[in-house]
Formats: sequence, structure tokens, C-alpha cells
Amino acid sequence: MVLAVGASLAFLLVASGLFFTKAASHELIQQDARSYVADAGALETAYQEGSDPADAIDDVLDLVDSMEDRLGIESASLLAANGKVVKARRDANLGSDRGTRASAHDGPTYADVETHERGPNFLFVVPIHLGGKRFMLQVSEDGKMLHSRVSALRNEELIFSVVSLLIGMSLFYALGGRFLARRHSLVVKRATRDSLTDLGNHRSFQDELARAVAVAARREEPLALALVDLDDFKFTNDRYGHRRGDEVLMQVARVLEHGRAQDRAFRIGGDEFALLLPGTNGSEARAGVERRLAAGREGPAKSSFTVGVAVLATSAVPDPAVLWEQADAALYEGKRSGAEIVVFDDVAELLSIVTPAKVQALRTLLDEPRVEIAFQPIWDLQDGRVLGLEALARPWVGYDFDGPADMFAVAEKIGRAHELDAVCRSAALARVAEIPAGVLLFLNVNPQTLTHGDLAGDRLVRTVEAAGLRPSQVVLEITERSDARLSQVVEDATRLRGLGFRLALDDVGAGNAGLEMLRELPVDFVKIDHTVIAAALDDTHAQAVLLAIIAYAGRAGAYVIAEGIESEQILSFVHNAEDLHLADGPPIKGGQGYLLGGPTLEISHLTARSQVKAHSLGSRPVMPAARPRVRKPPASPRKAPR
Repeated sequence: MVLAVGASLAFLLVASGLFFTKAASHELIQQDARSYVADAGALETAYQEGSDPADAIDDVLDLVDSMEDRLGIESASLLAANGKVVKARRDANLGSDRGTRASAHDGPTYADVETHERGPNFLFVVPIHLGGKRFMLQVSEDGKMLHSRVSALRNEELIFSVVSLLIGMSLFYALGGRFLARRHSLVVKRATRDSLTDLGNHRSFQDELARAVAVAARREEPLALALVDLDDFKFTNDRYGHRRGDEVLMQVARVLEHGRAQDRAFRIGGDEFALLLPGTNGSEARAGVERRLAAGREGPAKSSFTVGVAVLATSAVPDPAVLWEQADAALYEGKRSGAEIVVFDDVAELLSIVTPAKVQALRTLLDEPRVEIAFQPIWDLQDGRVLGLEALARPWVGYDFDGPADMFAVAEKIGRAHELDAVCRSAALARVAEIPAGVLLFLNVNPQTLTHGDLAGDRLVRTVEAAGLRPSQVVLEITERSDARLSQVVEDATRLRGLGFRLALDDVGAGNAGLEMLRELPVDFVKIDHTVIAAALDDTHAQAVLLAIIAYAGRAGAYVIAEGIESEQILSFVHNAEDLHLADGPPIKGGQGYLLGGPTLEISHLTARSQVKAHSLGSRPVMPAARPRVRKPPASPRKAPR
């Protein structure tokens, strides 16, 4: 704050100094002009006091001649009305034609700047009357002299301003600055410190983690991160009250702070803490944490803990998100196994974790997008036409991802799924000119992207229209495989539908949230997961799930699409879904799967095969009552964007 005030005042001093220089120069020139007007009046008086005109003019010329002895005057001359020099110490005509003419005809005092080889001079021309005739007094001043006078005044003004500034800042601090400084420090503390334990909070932890990782990488030394979770803390709160719970948290905070000066402790959640241990390897981190936990078990709280430890090796990619995820994975492995302290390196082979190499590969992909888009047809099974094309993303093989699912899994774990969604969406929209008229474009949208705000407002509308489509020609697929908050997903998806987009609920039946999302979300299409369709061939429980989905979709007025049609048996079953004695709702109207057409990079190839598929779709046999269970179909490529 003090720096900001000082910088502002310094700027004002510089600006006022420039303004003062210009104003002072103008004022000094005007003062000199008034002085020469007085000199002209003295010359007229000397002439009038002379008894003889010839002697009088000589007196005037002597006075003009003596003016050159003044400090700063280069020359002084008496000029006739036509500009001819009447008297000067130098023979050259020093008059300015412009200034001479101006004073001779109009009679004003003239001041201007003339440049000579010695530098700029200030020229003054003052009209005078001697014996009824018009003359002019011309004076040339040394410009350096005027500038030195201005500099002296400016320096005096600067000294005065600096002294005033120092006195003013002292008074400001004495009278109110200390109060503002304390308030500022308090606000900063509240923003970065936990109010109960006075440890750094979640925001402070994120900043310090990034800084510590950068320092460790620069110094080529290890860095350990320990995530500490209190066991059964909810039980403590419920049984003994929140006051006892607060006491436990404060005791844990004191225990974690007890260590080396360079170690930092944070409270990052309700009952979760973090420790940053610079220059510490895995075994040293385990020993340091054990000492702290031993102290934490003492006292009235007698707390128990689970700790996950991860170490940033000197050869590892310095990524804070990866280090944090590794420690979190170790913590949950401890919760699962009952171990008190788990070091990630000891269980890395047992855990699914994002490697630094995969993180770097994703960053390279986002910086240098190389994504291919394949299109898979979605058929209207009633009239045998292609209803839409679903865009499926495939990363370039040089990125070394194990397929699109691996690419998106990495992006989700490090919080960059919305960026990958945008890359895939742009790649798909770049090819809309190839899509036949009347065919819808199905784009997958990760629910985390919805809640992130990347599709806020009419941004997606502008993007789609710039590609040459209307929002009504685009179907946004939202999967039920989501950890995002349902109410937020519903709110954001409903807003997009209000902008003109159509919505599809994807992978319905694959998880537990499908029917709830279908009940809450106003969708135009429902895509039933291939596992539900395959299982319903000969499983009555799976058929009940299928019937429930179709019933919900029917009440919502949604168009039902069966995914994963990989065999003639499944296609025939889908064609005759009404044989399941469904009372309410329409049968399955659409289909998608390798039997009807797999993903292809060339839309023209897909269009060429459409006529053959359309012809064969119209004459499917009715499936017999006994239906063998089909083999689980192969996994489809990851969808774009998710």
C-alpha cells in the first residue's frame, strides 16, 4: 500500500514538474518582455528630454548600446520601421523579418525563439516612437540563461515538493496510515490463514505447494508432501460436541507445526491437514510424520490419523498437481487398508495414478493440438436413415496415450478436462462442411466442463454458428458417468437447451445416476448403454432396467437410442422391443453400433455405405423367444469432447 501511494505521488511530482517547467518558461518570457517594454519607454523619455533632435537620437543610441552589457543579452539594436538597423554593436542585421513586420505594422511586442549555431536565443521586438517616427527595439537573449533560470526555479519547487511529500506521508502514517496498514494485514491474513488453527488455509497451501515444487526443481532436491486425515472426527463432534472437535483440531495444528523451521503445515479441509517437507525423502518423511503423530496421540484428544505421503524426486517432472494426487492416492490406500502411514512409492504399482510422463503428454497435446475426429452414424431404425453423426476423438499416436479414454482420464485428474473438451470440440466443428444436410452432429460434453463455465452464456452459440451450423443442428451429449453435482449439471444443461441446442443423456444405465438425471434433465434423446441392451437379451432384471429407462424417456418425450448394436441378435431384439409388453412410452427408435457402422475418419465413406445399411434395416427378422447371451461388445473410441 505504501509503495502504491509513493508511486502515485512520484508520478504526480513528475507530471507537475513538467507542467511547472512549461509554465515557468512562459512566465519568465513575459517578464522579460515587460522589462523591454519599460526600456522602450525609457528610450522615448530620453529622446523627449533632449534639446536637439540629433543629440537626442545619439543619447538613445548610447542607451541601446549599453543594454548589451546586461547579463544574458546577446545583442540590442534600434531598427527603423522598414527593418533597417539604425544602431547596433554588430554590423549584421539581427532583426527577424517576421517579428519586425509584426511590430512595425501592428504595434505589439513580439517574442519568439531563434536558433543559431550557438544554440536557441529568445528574440524580443518592442515598438517605440521617437520624434513622431516609428522605430523598434530588438533584443536577443541567450536561451541558455533563460533555461538556467527555469531550472533553478524547478529545483526549488522540487525540493519544496519532496519536503512536503515526506512531511505529508509522515502525517498520513501517524494519523491514519498505521490503522490502514493493520487493516490490510488483517485482510491478507484472513484470506490465507485458517481462522481456527491459524495454519495456512487451502488457498495458501496451493500457492505454497507450487512455490515449493519450483524451488525443489531448481535446487534439484526432493520434496515430501504428507496429507493427514483425522480418523472418526465426525464421531468426536457428534459424541462430544463441536467445542471438543475444535480443541482436537487446534491440538493437531500445534503438533504438525512442531518440527523444522522450513516445514509448513496447513489445514486444507474440515479434518484434513497437509505438511510440506522440503529436502526430505520418503523414509525421512515417514519418520518425521511418525514423531508428530506420537505427540498427537497424547493429551485429552488422543487422536488417530491416516497419512498419505508422496515425494517429488529430483528426476521427476515438477508438477504440483501430480504430487498432490499421489499423496491423496496414498492417503486413500491407507484408509482402505487400515495402515496409518502409506508412502506412495511403496504402493505405486497397486494404484491407478497419473504419471508425470502422461501429464507432460497432455500438456503437449493442449499446446500443440493433434486430434483426429472419427464419425459414427446413429440410425433411425424406423425409416432406415442416418439421424446423426457422433464425433469421436482420437489422439495422435505420438502422444503415447492408451486411447482416448486414457487421454481424458489424465485431463480429469489434473483439472484440465474442459481444455481438452474445447480442443476436441474445435476439431469436430472444423469438419461440419462434410456433414450431409439434415444430419445432426452429436458432440459429447463432459459435465465438469459444464460446471467449469467454459460453455457459459452464448459463447458456444457463437462457436457453432461460426462453423456454419445452427444450435438446433447440434446435440450435446451428457454422460451419467459423472462426479459433478447433479443440480449444477441440470442448471447448466437447461441453460444450453434454452439457447437452442438439443440435449442427449448418454450411457444411461451404466451407473446409478441415470434415472435421476433423466427425471431432472429435460433431454431430447436418451442413449441406453450397450451393457444394458446386451444383458436384456436373456436377463429379466436387465429387461426391467431397460423398461424403466424407456418408460422415463417416454414420459419425457425423448427419442430413445440403443448403443452397442454389435450383432444381428441385438439388432433384432431392439427392433422388437415392444414385445417386452411395454405399456407406456415408445419403443427404441434409434440405434448405434459396429453392426450399423463403425467410426470412420471419412464421412464420404460413411455416406456411401448408408444406402446399403438403409436397405437392410427394413427387413430384420423377429428374434425367437430363446436368445443366447452375446459377448460383450468391444469398447468404442472415446467421444469428443467427452
